[in-house]
Amino acid sequence: MIDGVLRTLSSIPFLNIAIYGKVPLNESLQDVATNIQDIPAKLEAAQQGITDAIDNLEMIKGDVTTIADPIGRIGTSLGETQGCWPTTRDHR
Repeated sequence: MIDGVLRTLSSIPFLNIAIYGKVPLNESLQDVATNIQDIPAKLEAAQQGITDAIDNLEMIKGDVTTIADPIGRIGTSLGETQGCWPTTRDHR
């Protein structure tokens, strides 16, 4: 019935309604329903991917925190060492 109404409306020239499609509405809705059935599984997979990414980022954060102190000590040591060597200006 809806298909008939849509065809009739699209055949009235002064309404300027786009031509009604050749696929009946019930078939189009069935196609949509079929296509959205996979969405929950895909969202669950995406959620798992995000959870894994969060876990990996936490691990990286821990690793960066672990190496930050030794890198800071190396920087301090290099700074102290550079202070022991004469610079070009000192030889003038």
